[in-house]
Amino acid sequence: MPEAPDTEPILLTPGPVSLTPDIVAAMSRPLPFHRGGEFHALHRGLVDGLARLFEAPATHQVLVLSGSGTMANEAMLSSTLGPQDHALVLVNGQFAERLVEILRCHGVPHRTLAVPFGQAFDLDAVERAVAAPDVTAVVMVAMETGLGLLNPVRDVGRLCRAARRLFFVDAVSALGAERLSVGADGIDFCSSVGNKGLGGPPGASFVCADRDALRSRRPAAPRSWYLDLHRYADWARVSETPTTPPIPVLLGLEAALRATLAEGVERRRARFRGLTAIAIEAAARLGAAPLVSPSREASRAAAVTTLIPPPSLDAGDVVRHARAHGFILHEVRVGDRSAFQVAVMGAVREEHLRRLAQRLDDLAPHAPPTAGTPPPSSASAAGTPRSRS
Repeated sequence: MPEAPDTEPILLTPGPVSLTPDIVAAMSRPLPFHRGGEFHALHRGLVDGLARLFEAPATHQVLVLSGSGTMANEAMLSSTLGPQDHALVLVNGQFAERLVEILRCHGVPHRTLAVPFGQAFDLDAVERAVAAPDVTAVVMVAMETGLGLLNPVRDVGRLCRAARRLFFVDAVSALGAERLSVGADGIDFCSSVGNKGLGGPPGASFVCADRDALRSRRPAAPRSWYLDLHRYADWARVSETPTTPPIPVLLGLEAALRATLAEGVERRRARFRGLTAIAIEAAARLGAAPLVSPSREASRAAAVTTLIPPPSLDAGDVVRHARAHGFILHEVRVGDRSAFQVAVMGAVREEHLRRLAQRLDDLAPHAPPTAGTPPPSSASAAGTPRSRS
């Protein structure tokens, strides 16, 4: 794997991520004109490669968008669901709540099946909710980034197929880092980005959509101009986008996608799990424990873990101590508890996690500070989950 320069802070955050030198170099290439043949080839390559990564059947197409993962979610929901629908949203985290807000903004009738943040869904309850006669679509998040929590996409997809419901999946943080198959999971519309599991730069997102479902749900008049997924589909026929895209970002995405496909998701996932294990072991010496416990193996994300420190240690102090030594962690609040996240996507190597572990040991009970280590702040700053994308 190409190395990241050690002279820059290492982003151990769930997006953006530290970029490898080859991705940075790709973004510095001369820009092609977005209505010319060189861009057409770039666009086709991205679409084909992303379709492979999504494990999309021939019935689906990938649409490349200019914007964040939230933009992709809003585009796929607002372009396909309307006042005639009733969406069921499965909620056990912050980003599922954001999907509810999007539906509310666009006047789409909906209801939620909600459980406390971080808890697993009861599939029997999901089956009953999906089978309700007025439900036309089911919406869920594959991986709740702020929690490091995986949700049972394949199980829910099976229920949606049985009940003949459209299935929408936010895979913003899952694609490239977790097992996901649009075909095998029965997904009709799936969103993601390049700046998380793929390890690329932020600024581009994509939707993998069932062609027939998208075509049949084109409204008489667009509900948005920029977020109109049908407009992107029209332009994709000539391997272009409706407006000037962030071309340097797409060049970086091309390099990141190439590296992801070469490594393979299973090998990458195993590598992420190994790096995460180092972080969990180091956190344990501080008395911190993962929010998603090891006993819930199927629900634990490979690349993102949320760690709850003991009452004697403030998560903000951990984050500030790490930052002072070149590591950027993410402070979050889970309910009434302060927590910190360690994410291992992008150009993160084992040696980075080993060095972080050494620095975290400075905060362990009765541990003498490493030379040059500033004392932790006595102030407690409660963090809040920040925008994922």
